[in-house]
Amino acid sequence: VSLTSPSRVIEGFDPSRDMIHIEPGVTAERFTIFEESGDALGLTVRITVTEPDGTAISTTIFQGIGLADLGLANFSITEQSTLNEVASVLGATIAPPIGTDGYEVVYDNDGSNPPAITGATDGGGVSFRADTNADDIVGFDASRDALDFGDTSVHGMIITKTPAGEIAIDSPWSASIQIVQGVSYQDVTIESFGVVGNEHLRQDIGGVMSWELGVGPREADTVYVRSHEYGLHEVIDGFDPSSMKLSFLYFGTRERLSVEDSDEGLTISSLPTGQSLTLVGVQLADLAPGRVEFHFDQVMEDNLEVAFGFSQDDVTLVDRTVLLTPSAPEGQSTDGFQTREGVMTPPAGHGEGQDGGGSDDDDGTVDTGPLDRVLITWNWAAQETVEGFDPSGDVIDFGTLSANQVSISEVGDDLVIEVLENGGHNYRFVDVQAEDLSRANIDAAEYSTALDVEGGIIDQLELLGF
Repeated sequence: VSLTSPSRVIEGFDPSRDMIHIEPGVTAERFTIFEESGDALGLTVRITVTEPDGTAISTTIFQGIGLADLGLANFSITEQSTLNEVASVLGATIAPPIGTDGYEVVYDNDGSNPPAITGATDGGGVSFRADTNADDIVGFDASRDALDFGDTSVHGMIITKTPAGEIAIDSPWSASIQIVQGVSYQDVTIESFGVVGNEHLRQDIGGVMSWELGVGPREADTVYVRSHEYGLHEVIDGFDPSSMKLSFLYFGTRERLSVEDSDEGLTISSLPTGQSLTLVGVQLADLAPGRVEFHFDQVMEDNLEVAFGFSQDDVTLVDRTVLLTPSAPEGQSTDGFQTREGVMTPPAGHGEGQDGGGSDDDDGTVDTGPLDRVLITWNWAAQETVEGFDPSGDVIDFGTLSANQVSISEVGDDLVIEVLENGGHNYRFVDVQAEDLSRANIDAAEYSTALDVEGGIIDQLELLGF
């Protein structure tokens, strides 16, 4: 629905999976959404767009549905005033965020660092290198140009959406951003993202594009957690943790996910956008891991479940092959076909006295809670204190980390494990020495070579008396 859309009747709109995009310029003053029932078309939802003086430009009629059939998940809305209007009509709530609002979106086209052109496309256009430190991309022709992500890792680059609805190439760690000025996700196809070398970046670009274009499931009993939309803070009333699900199928980053209890409820947010949703009246302790859905690599390789305090083996895995995915380099494939039902009961004592996502306590440390297995993983700049580790049965799990991403030392009576190039992130095991440990205390992913490679984890521990 835009300022130039014609009037039309939409038949067969499916609220469980279809979306309505309200484009730039359609502000609340020029927009009306309402329900109407008549003999000719029956129950309908109608959206009218007007001139500034109130003269109607177009009316879009969605036949066979009412307002009660729709939720905010059925809308992608550029203008904040229009988003507020839709939320009001649907009885939903858009509230300010709890905590950070995300980084500021700054446009930059001063010519100091023009975006690089890396080649031509098959359609006769050009490929612009995705570069968060370069100037914005201006003059992108969505009909033939493309973006070139090369082999850039998802841990250093993601895609987001500006408050004006434009595609943005973003850093997960800072305010560095490159905006494709004037181009929305509705203007492009998945081919516009070219060949993406990094598998996880392929997946996350595909998740964002699928959400924006209405591709993939939209189940009525599921709240879909997203990360790419600057300025969007949703408040969800009526979430029942005993029967409803949280899905990360369309989540667009692997970094800086925060899950924390608040007076309002459970708030899930992410940087750099600051996008959040709050489940009113729900606490982390209420959630069963099986009711939180991910696709395979999000947990089995990048451990998004850690923010909830769950084991990767307990959450539900869902299929992502139904989503859009950019092309992979020749001979490479993309995971996401693996499925598994998780554990449908909350872990005993889960959520008690803990904030998910590595939220800092007042003393700058993070307590891990009850032990059995301590997962060593990415959590930018976190200083994690592990108390009560019992070498007679507890395990340090290095997950998918490689040997060159881990440094092990002893400070006084404590064992310190640092995840390198992660902002000074370390785990300090209180009153534990390398000599206290045996091979039974050390684990990693089944395919990992990090333990036994020369200079690896076992070698580092042996130098300390293991």
